[in-house]
Amino acid sequence: ELDNLVATYLIDPARYEDLLWQITRLFPKDSPVDLALVVASVAIIGPAMEEGVFRGVIYRGVASHHGIRFGIVFTAVVFMVIHLNPIQFPATLILGLIYAWMISAGYRTSDTFIAHALHNSISIPFLLELAEVPGMSAAPADELAHVPAGVLAGAGAIFLASIFLV
Repeated sequence: ELDNLVATYLIDPARYEDLLWQITRLFPKDSPVDLALVVASVAIIGPAMEEGVFRGVIYRGVASHHGIRFGIVFTAVVFMVIHLNPIQFPATLILGLIYAWMISAGYRTSDTFIAHALHNSISIPFLLELAEVPGMSAAPADELAHVPAGVLAGAGAIFLASIFLV
């Protein structure tokens, strides 16, 4: 739903559709090797690198020199901007705040990696167009669709469960 707000008020819907199409082109699904590489990059490699850099290095360095609160906010903003996708900005900012807070609360970067990897795993069926849910598909549409409440609740439950498991 945050994506819909960004696409509705900040980005022209035609440009939004083009951005989604460009993103899905990054994830080929022509062979089992392609599928394995998509899953590995989205669910393992990306989260491992991002958590190591953002929470393992940047947060700890900034927080030790400028305080915990500044470190959390600064790291989350940099995490958001580095994704280079305005459609994702609200979600990545919130996740960046949560993951940096987890480190400040004493969790390890391996813990934030697990939460991050589980969160990213939710998107894999949609990136590969293996699942079709209105508002969560990259397939062209005439207008933006809202994600059904049940899907939002399910994704939220998976995210909260990942943090609880950590």
